[in-house]
Amino acid sequence: MEMLTNQLSKYYSAWRNCFLSLRQGKIFLLFMAYASIQIASVFVLMHFAFPPFSGVLVPIMEKYFGELALHYPNNFLVLPVMFFWFNVILSGLLGIFLVGTATVLFKNSFDKNTLTVGQSVRSTLPRYGYLFLIWVVETLLLVLVFIYVPKLLNQFTFFAQRGNLTKQLVTSFAAILAGSFFLYTTALVMLQKQGPIRAIAQSLSLCFRYPVITILLIALPNLVKMPMDLLAGRPQFLISKFTPEMVGVAIILSIFVSMFANYLLVGTVTGYFMSVNQRT
Repeated sequence: MEMLTNQLSKYYSAWRNCFLSLRQGKIFLLFMAYASIQIASVFVLMHFAFPPFSGVLVPIMEKYFGELALHYPNNFLVLPVMFFWFNVILSGLLGIFLVGTATVLFKNSFDKNTLTVGQSVRSTLPRYGYLFLIWVVETLLLVLVFIYVPKLLNQFTFFAQRGNLTKQLVTSFAAILAGSFFLYTTALVMLQKQGPIRAIAQSLSLCFRYPVITILLIALPNLVKMPMDLLAGRPQFLISKFTPEMVGVAIILSIFVSMFANYLLVGTVTGYFMSVNQRT
């Protein structure tokens, strides 16, 4: 009990320091810039039929969703799926770089050191390959979760008789659990200079050593953004109740919520990791 109390105290300090870091603003600006790219992509996908992106997007949509998806309002029915896969690619190309850079900046902030974005970027560049390899492994696992967990749930009468929302919730919680295995990998790569295999192994070790705190660290920010993510993933509901364009609005709102949630996630994980690894 005493050990858990000590862990909760460090967890509270991680949240407190993360909120205090907002006053400096530099780190949050990085998350705002990333969100701006995501929002711009939503507008591009909404206007897929216009140059210069139509030459790429129209063939993709026709191939994977059929010719009907090219017509209004059917294009909004596939918008969440199109954005999901774009976001996956963006996270692999740029998102992991953002998280790596932000992790270094959070460490400097918590250590009361000068925050230099340029230096943090330069320290992330040599580690990008490691971060990318870890991202590939984590993404493959999460894709498997999103594909096969709903199919598994359909084998049970209880879930088969429920709507898609129930299965989406269970699948989301399964994804959170799977993501917890990789929670500390970026901190291990950036702050302790570990390679990808060792980082994954040590992240798993920390996950099992601090299971309660690990779940809290990853679950709370994800629970904050889950309602908007679920709403944005229900285009038929939004179109029937409002207008097709509300699908795009819901996705953009989910991006804004995710911006804050991801900031808190990276900040609190970095702070807690530092508290249990004093040599970082």
